[in-house]
Amino acid sequence: MKYSPTACLLALISLCSLCTAQTAPTTHADLPYPHDTGKVENDGKRDDVISSFTVSVPGCKWLRLFFSDVDLPAGTELRVTSWKDGQVQTLDALTAAQWHNSTCYLNGDRVQVDLYAQVGAAPARLVLSEVDAGLAAPSFSICGPTDDRVISTDARVARLLPVGCTGFLIDDCSGCMLTAGHCTDSDLPLNVAQFNVPPSNADGSLNHPPPQDQYTVDDLSVQSSGLAPAGEDWAVFGCFSNTVTGLRPIRAQGAGFTLAAAMPPLEAVRVTGFGTDLGNLNQVQQTDWGHLADISGTSLGYRVDTQGGNSGSPVAHEWPKGSPLDLLGIHTDGGCTPTVGLNWGTQVTHPALQNALGNPLGVCALNWNCGGVPIIPFCSPAYVNSTGAPVFLSGSLTSGSLHMDASGGPSGEFGYFLVSASHFTGAPVSDGLLCLGTPIGRYNANAGTNMNSVGQFGSGGIFQNLAGTSTSGSGFDVPSNLPTPPGGTITTGSSWHFQLWYRDGAGISNFSDGLEVQF
Repeated sequence: MKYSPTACLLALISLCSLCTAQTAPTTHADLPYPHDTGKVENDGKRDDVISSFTVSVPGCKWLRLFFSDVDLPAGTELRVTSWKDGQVQTLDALTAAQWHNSTCYLNGDRVQVDLYAQVGAAPARLVLSEVDAGLAAPSFSICGPTDDRVISTDARVARLLPVGCTGFLIDDCSGCMLTAGHCTDSDLPLNVAQFNVPPSNADGSLNHPPPQDQYTVDDLSVQSSGLAPAGEDWAVFGCFSNTVTGLRPIRAQGAGFTLAAAMPPLEAVRVTGFGTDLGNLNQVQQTDWGHLADISGTSLGYRVDTQGGNSGSPVAHEWPKGSPLDLLGIHTDGGCTPTVGLNWGTQVTHPALQNALGNPLGVCALNWNCGGVPIIPFCSPAYVNSTGAPVFLSGSLTSGSLHMDASGGPSGEFGYFLVSASHFTGAPVSDGLLCLGTPIGRYNANAGTNMNSVGQFGSGGIFQNLAGTSTSGSGFDVPSNLPTPPGGTITTGSSWHFQLWYRDGAGISNFSDGLEVQF
């Protein structure tokens, strides 16, 4: 299907006006775009594209595709390429499900959709139902005689779409993110976080970063106040690994904000986010610095410029100007005028927010970076098992000793841990993805008494140790000596890579995601 060159113009004329809150939803049209590839397969002699079609909405600024059905058996994948800049997103069955059967945002008014299959793969099918087509941004009025925001490049701060908010990384154990609670309580969902955002077009329509800078939100990780007044408005969430790099945001961006333990004197703060603006500056990262005027209760009040789209921005203590930033709060509400009033946020010391951070969910529960000692996931999430979910590993290092746990497994099934000096993107083995390089060591009964990690998943999906090699009763206390192969011992300064192998029914096995541990 092709839309006429006036499609985007007509959609913009009919678009209802945006809300005046501090969110800034994407300016776009939802267009029906039915296309069904039918069941197609590769009956040739080499791996190849088995179906290809172009999605075109002339005159629009960007496209995002939504599928009503995505059937991608093992050995098949979906590749979507922007005609404008050549950026590509590749999805398999797992990552397509994580992206809710949609794509990331791709620049331009045409994208190519390719269905790729290995020789012998089962038939695949795509049913495209709708596209979101980006429009030029409508005009708006700026509050106050001057706008003092300036372009910034803080790697920790992301644009959240399609809700039109800001989010940012924090240095908790899992490198998760904070935003405003009302950003999760909108008619438009919070499901994509974009880092390293490029300038917008001259008419204010958005440009998008390449797929390696876009992440889909893990719905199970979201904890939120929902729609709440200033001082009570907060949310915490995490993102799945990137479909291109395999990295989580904290690993790709390098750092998160450090949360303040208490509020400082009334000095100055910096607010950085993706507020609305004119032309090329619309919903790109900008920052402003100004007076901290109120820290009463669980609220923050400050004279710092913000606009719609700044909801969820970090409010960081910065005194004197240019000093290191401690995170004080989450920006949530506008309220200043040219002469009086304040903009408002919620303090990070809020008890409910602290409770959520102390009891993380979803990917935020993967404690891989505590204590300053890197424990880094790879091949995460793993392939799903018969429970419909993958098995996740978590680890902790105490005085150089590693303990690992596994969760999400099928009740009653047995398994044991594996170790290698390296890892790679992975190869399918049975129903799982093995990501360890050779040689691979097996912590099983043949490895020796203290290297036997054999266990069984309990009714709650937690891996219970059956070999007496876990002080907690679950998981495995990893000894310093290594099974053969690879043999030898774990030494200070070395890095080792771990996965769990487990049964999942008669003749079927699977693997957890992996942990890279730097001792």
